[in-house]
Amino acid sequence: MDAISIENCKVSVPANPKINLEQNIVHFQLTNYGLQPDDNLIITYTKKIADFNFNAVVKESELYFNVIDIFSKSDLNIPFENFSFKNPYEPENNWKILRFIFNSILFVLHNFIYVVLLVIAIIFLIMYTNKKRGLQ
Repeated sequence: MDAISIENCKVSVPANPKINLEQNIVHFQLTNYGLQPDDNLIITYTKKIADFNFNAVVKESELYFNVIDIFSKSDLNIPFENFSFKNPYEPENNWKILRFIFNSILFVLHNFIYVVLLVIAIIFLIMYTNKKRGLQ
């Protein structure tokens, strides 16, 4: 349904999620969730739908609810294993590249003053040595 795969999911749940890779099922259990301030439950996936039509999804909501009802009555007596999902709060890799570029620019700007001072010191040293040689 909707071409969702485990590889493009990001999950943050207050419980320990388990997975069955053969059937693409993520399983976790929440007990008394929402009765007290709990951690957020977030599941995202990265497939971008360019012409997403929310009204069409609402019209088909009965189909989604029927699938949920059928699934909720199914037997989950299948093997699950621990799985480490990507964190939905973690920025994508392209931010890491931009952060590297930004840090490089800051490094150059921060050290620019030292380079300028070094160049000025070398110029004064050359002028001083030339002046001293000229006097002798």
